[in-house]
Amino acid sequence: TAYAAAQTAQRIAVAPDSLLDALHRATVGEYEVKGELGRGGMASVFLAHEIALDRKVAIKVMAPSLFSMAGMVERFKREAQTAARLSHPNIIPIYAVRESPEIVYFVMKFIEGRSLESIVHQLGQMPVALVQVILYQVSSALGYAHRRGVVHRDVKPANIMIDSDGWAVVTDFGIAKVAETQGLTQTGATIGTPSYMSPEQCAAKRELTGASDQYSLGIVAYEML
Repeated sequence: TAYAAAQTAQRIAVAPDSLLDALHRATVGEYEVKGELGRGGMASVFLAHEIALDRKVAIKVMAPSLFSMAGMVERFKREAQTAARLSHPNIIPIYAVRESPEIVYFVMKFIEGRSLESIVHQLGQMPVALVQVILYQVSSALGYAHRRGVVHRDVKPANIMIDSDGWAVVTDFGIAKVAETQGLTQTGATIGTPSYMSPEQCAAKRELTGASDQYSLGIVAYEML
């Protein structure tokens, strides 16, 4: 039996299928929530219309089941804060980080397009020229982040969107490590997607550098080719 603060208990009680209703209540008058775009173990993403600026946005809502885990709210907020500090054409822009009595969420640009993962599954082997363009753009984004002390740590095709104009956009900085902030990742814990992780990330024995992201991007390149 564990003690949970009243607000935490209220958030845990929100069923996954009730997230849409909770988001409607939290954003009324500011966003018109249209529907769910996707759902994973960490969060669900919804399409919405921002009323004041008359634009489509995506809203990422933290999974209610994570509220009982120490540090997860801070990690979720940090994802938004980390990405919001990075201003680059190939990194998804973050517009706002919010919380209500029921949910914690952030608002980001809606990318009209597809994940690189779905494109690879459809096309199989991709043309070399197209692979070069995607690698250049993703490398540019990661290099920009690395120069600012941010290592993504989960580079994979599912976290690379290709928009309707053909631009690659890196998303999901959920487990990014910021050089100057420590403590939100438990010592000795290995976090990431195993099939894309570098040897040093798997070993979890030392601080990761941008080279780990390069290794993961190399695996992505191999899959595309």
